[in-house]
Amino acid sequence: MASLAAALSFCFLHLLSAADAAININIDINKILSAYQGFSAFNKLLAETGVANGINQQPSITVLAVDNARMSQLSRLSPDAVKNTLSLHVVLGYYDEAKLKAMHPKQPLLLTTLYQQSEKPQNPQGFLKMKHEGDDQVAFGSAVPGSKLDATFVKQITTLPERLSVLQVSNLINSADASNSEAPASSPSPRKVLAPAAVGPSLEKSPAPSHSPTRLPGAPAPSDASVGYGDYVASTILTVSLGFGFLLL
Repeated sequence: MASLAAALSFCFLHLLSAADAAININIDINKILSAYQGFSAFNKLLAETGVANGINQQPSITVLAVDNARMSQLSRLSPDAVKNTLSLHVVLGYYDEAKLKAMHPKQPLLLTTLYQQSEKPQNPQGFLKMKHEGDDQVAFGSAVPGSKLDATFVKQITTLPERLSVLQVSNLINSADASNSEAPASSPSPRKVLAPAAVGPSLEKSPAPSHSPTRLPGAPAPSDASVGYGDYVASTILTVSLGFGFLLL
């Protein structure tokens, strides 16, 4: 009996060691997915947004990958919204094809995602619903109330047992919170404002210069009943002549 107990203990410890070694394997999700060109757009965005680093640091993770044909929906989102949407496709915990098909819950299961862990959104925006539908179909969707199960399991791409599982799903999983920020529209080029046209000389006739005589100092201002300018000059000359005449006397 003692030998049997020792053998069982040895096997148990060996299994624990193997499981621990599997968990501690360093992974590089970008390197793994680079072997699958049909997911190159998904892989590229994992690297650009930094979600790949979050995946590589997890002890046990499931990636719900989307093929290139379904990735165009992300082009209208802001960089932050793209990151949040991709993080929603990373489930904490290991789920391979066999495990998915062995699960038949009566109610949808809630799965915690990398989005919930890293971005700390308000519950339940960082969770996914997983539910079995007819014909062994497994569907995924956001746990936000009113959200649809808009992605279904397609196939298993690759696995590192108990460490990493990469599964293909049929479509991007939409979340009102994760993808509510659209990329800013390119602002229209400023309209060219034309400089006001130079104002040329006015064609309107200028008023004729006034010919009113300049009043000499001490001279009385002519009234309306006074004589014309010529009579005024003649009168002035006559007055000066008479003055000289008196001086000569």
